[in-house]
Parts: sequence; structure tokens; C-alpha cells
Amino acid sequence: MSLYQKAFNAEILGLYPDDNGGYMHSELNAHSQILAVSEITEKLVIGNTMQFCFHFGDGGEAHVKKAYEMLKDGATIKVPI
Repeated sequence: MSLYQKAFNAEILGLYPDDNGGYMHSELNAHSQILAVSEITEKLVIGNTMQFCFHFGDGGEAHVKKAYEMLKDGATIKVPI
């Protein structure tokens, strides 16, 4: 969650931990948009995809670029920005 918080310069609204050291549900306020995140640590299905859709409007490109740069480390990029 700290990575998402930094990537989106977000405020943490709620963290609900699970028994595995992760979070079963979390909410962040990312530029007035709520990002809800759930981490799955058991029975992971390879091939699942996570996508985000944020609308920052004109001039919001810097928010997208910052998040992309932080989140791409260690990721498999299918369609670069």
C-alpha cells in the first residue's frame, strides 16, 4: 500500500489487514478518486490482470507519469505509456 500511496500521492482512507501480513481491503484517495485495493496471497491465478482508469483531465499527465514510473519497476509492461 505504501507504494500505491507514493505513486499516486494518495491519502490512506482505510486499511483492513489479513492474517498473512497483507491487506484484504484498503482504500486510498488518489487526487479525489477512490482507489480500492485487495491483495490476494493464496490461490493466485496466473494471468489475471489489474487495470486502473483515472480521469485527471487536462494537465493531469504528470500524475499519470509519476505513478507509471513508480509502478513499472518489476512489472511486465504490455503497452508502454
